[in-house]
Amino acid sequence: MSNSKGFNEALASKKSRGWNTKGQLTPARAWNTRVYLRQLVGLYWDIELPGSRTLNIVGSGAIIINWGAGSTYQVTFESLVYTTVYADPGRFDLVIKGDVHRITRFSNAGYPSLCGSVKGFGNLESLSELELVGGNFTGELAVAGCPLTRLLIPGSAVSGDFDRLPATLTEIDLSGATGLRGELLNISRFASLLSIDLSGSGVQFNDYDIPTITTWSDGIHLNVSNLSLSEEGVISFLNLCFLANIENGVLNIAGNNSGLSAENVHFADDLRQSYNWTVYCNVANPLPGDDYHGGILAYLYQEGDAGFVAGEFHGIVLAPADLPPMVWSNVTDAFCGAAALALGQGNANTDAIIAQAGHTGSAAKYCHDYVSPDGFSDFCLPTPNDWLKIEQNSEAIGGFTHPAYWTSAEGTDYGYEYIAYLFYFPYDAGEAYYDSELKSEARSFRPIRYF
Repeated sequence: MSNSKGFNEALASKKSRGWNTKGQLTPARAWNTRVYLRQLVGLYWDIELPGSRTLNIVGSGAIIINWGAGSTYQVTFESLVYTTVYADPGRFDLVIKGDVHRITRFSNAGYPSLCGSVKGFGNLESLSELELVGGNFTGELAVAGCPLTRLLIPGSAVSGDFDRLPATLTEIDLSGATGLRGELLNISRFASLLSIDLSGSGVQFNDYDIPTITTWSDGIHLNVSNLSLSEEGVISFLNLCFLANIENGVLNIAGNNSGLSAENVHFADDLRQSYNWTVYCNVANPLPGDDYHGGILAYLYQEGDAGFVAGEFHGIVLAPADLPPMVWSNVTDAFCGAAALALGQGNANTDAIIAQAGHTGSAAKYCHDYVSPDGFSDFCLPTPNDWLKIEQNSEAIGGFTHPAYWTSAEGTDYGYEYIAYLFYFPYDAGEAYYDSELKSEARSFRPIRYF
């Protein structure tokens, strides 16, 4: 039966049947209108490989989910996970209608083919958690009216005003949001902040009038790398953290931000020493032993080294700590071609070890999969000559806990058919060297990266 609104709703219905519950009631308590006060649109599944896709929607109310593939769910929801199966590749629009304003959590975590615009989230007046990961999200970040505590949209080209994000936020990841506008020092608006990642976003730093923040908690994580900050901006932000008077924070202010000159390095050191912060920042003239781009600067290339460029800084960064002892490779009865001994060839050896038939685990794979606390992930297992260069700066680096470490090179000497080289630190005024060891032995190792 048609009504004055043009909908096709039976008057005898006594339930909202999954729609919002603000329709008009007849004297007979029947619904005679279907009112779409809110809907969530602009998102779509970009299906390259057929299979299931899932949303986690938490709240209370009644909604209809149209998955864009002919499957429509009409549900009352509370803390539920919804899944549909796509048999074919393609683009499928996602539309949610009904009591969307009652949704408190919306997440696609673990299901990265959800894409689209974020404008529709302005309709979610109860939303406290918005998590869109792995997809390609664009459009205006219209969430100012939401009581958000968690906003996680990493690696997408969303735009919006950083200064207008809800002050209730405690966790923020807008890394890569190049359209983000606003002033970095307005980070002080988030009184209960626990972690934030603005790396590579469009946030600017133009105001150096440092606020004092007294509400942040110990252990806060702040990533403001790759914002093209001047040295003055880096110093201002270090001061902001210092004045917060909290312990054990983690700050990454490296990337393409300016480095600290020799007379200003103490701003980072003060934060480390006074409040036990972990600080990753650039140093204008780095030296071995400095914190640098993923760990500890272990060696700067010198003239004559492969990779040396006059007037530029290049070299080896060592991971901050050893990884647990591990076999060189689980494949112990074959050669894999990881034969390079030279400086700078660790990646080629590491790739060869991982690519060998039957490989499931190795020291090289641990290095390959390692991600530093400040987000660098291009690590490898050092070559013998990498280790010889690193050893030259062992005192500045702070020493090593083991006498020998795996290299990434295999060899055939000393009568063993399947061996690899182990690097040995000097002993009793001797010299550093590398020697053969069975691949099946569990030995210490340390990831490195080249820069």
